[in-house]
Amino acid sequence: AEPVLGGGSTTLGVLQSLRGIGTGVGPLIALALLARHERASWIDPAAVFVGLAGILVVGASSGLVLLAGALIWGSGAGANWVLTTTAIQQRAPHAFLGRLLAFDGLLYTLAMSASALASAVILQAGGGLAHTVAVSTLVALGLWAVTRPRPTRPAENANLGAAP
Repeated sequence: AEPVLGGGSTTLGVLQSLRGIGTGVGPLIALALLARHERASWIDPAAVFVGLAGILVVGASSGLVLLAGALIWGSGAGANWVLTTTAIQQRAPHAFLGRLLAFDGLLYTLAMSASALASAVILQAGGGLAHTVAVSTLVALGLWAVTRPRPTRPAENANLGAAP
């Protein structure tokens, strides 16, 4: 991507700021959608796809479109993070909540490290940025499809947090 605002460091700062703004806006949009559609199981997958679309836009564009992509990326990522963390807090037995959230953080850190390593390998092998983003997006979609939470019935979780 070309620098948008003069220097590379300024552009990176603006991109990170817009992504940060998106992480605040995305959960608010998801909350508004949840208020309108009480049983909207499509909202979390939509957040994942919005975040991935933002990553694709950032990887394949320049100029003002690049800035919009950063905002979209942050919106999807922020909404997904809040929705999944809330789901863990609602479904997990109280005694295991801290451990589950710590494990979630561990998996997040491992995924970020693995994606940085894989991206570096692809770039070193001669792949371009767009190729790296496309491969990363396909891997992310595959992992999401395999690991996404499946809907459960309330009766299945009714006694998980009850004291013996």
